[in-house]
Amino acid sequence: MALFPVPTPTSTLNKTFHEEATGSRNIDNMICSKRLFENGETNDDMPEPNAKKSKATDTNIVDILTKMDQKLDVITGIQQQLKSLSNSVESNKTEIVKINQQLYKNKENVTKLDDKVASAMLNNERTDIELRKINLLFTGVNEAEGETLLMLKMEIQSIIKSITGQNIDVDTVQRLGKPTHNRARQVKVRFFALNERNSVWNNRFKTSRMQFINEDFPESTNKAAAILRKKQRELKTLGIESRLNPYNKSLKTADAVFTIDDDFVMHEAAHNLIEVDLPEQRR
Repeated sequence: MALFPVPTPTSTLNKTFHEEATGSRNIDNMICSKRLFENGETNDDMPEPNAKKSKATDTNIVDILTKMDQKLDVITGIQQQLKSLSNSVESNKTEIVKINQQLYKNKENVTKLDDKVASAMLNNERTDIELRKINLLFTGVNEAEGETLLMLKMEIQSIIKSITGQNIDVDTVQRLGKPTHNRARQVKVRFFALNERNSVWNNRFKTSRMQFINEDFPESTNKAAAILRKKQRELKTLGIESRLNPYNKSLKTADAVFTIDDDFVMHEAAHNLIEVDLPEQRR
């Protein structure tokens, strides 16, 4: 009779499988403990799951924070520099304001000084005009070769007697400019008394056709008068009568007044200029 093995109960099989699995885990634990012991470690030193990854993350965070601190230090330094630069700009602005104020004061002083200089020049010109009033300029007086001052003086006194009928002695006579072969130079005549000078001036139109007598003015007045004479000739061609007054550098018509400024620029204005009533200069 054949014998068959009796089947093992299921509970017995499960118990056997559990024992084998447990024994296998124990063996793995023993091997791990042995390795730890050989490396001088214990079970407490074993990292928990994801411990290495957590440690690496912490290290990265520390590095990032360190770099952020460094950048913050740089930003703080830049902010301090900007603050210093801003303070410097404000200081410069204040200094610029002070400089502008000083420049404005200097400009005012220069303007006042220019006004004083202009006023002084005008006073000097007026004084010069007053001093020259006793003089007269003779044009067209023959200039002989080898002429002396005595000869010239006698010639001038002869002309004066012919137009006034008086024997008027003159103080000084002087030829103006350098000698030329083409024409006689102008003669400046200074009188001893203003009334004698005025006597000659009032008879100036009695001279010969080629001789003229004019008043003696400073160069600036003569230059302004020359500009006004040109304008006077233009107006005359248009049939407009005008009167030239060299004393105030003006040319007056019935409707307008032309004046010359210190830069010798002519201006036209309404007829409201008050003139000094002086004899017209002979053209």
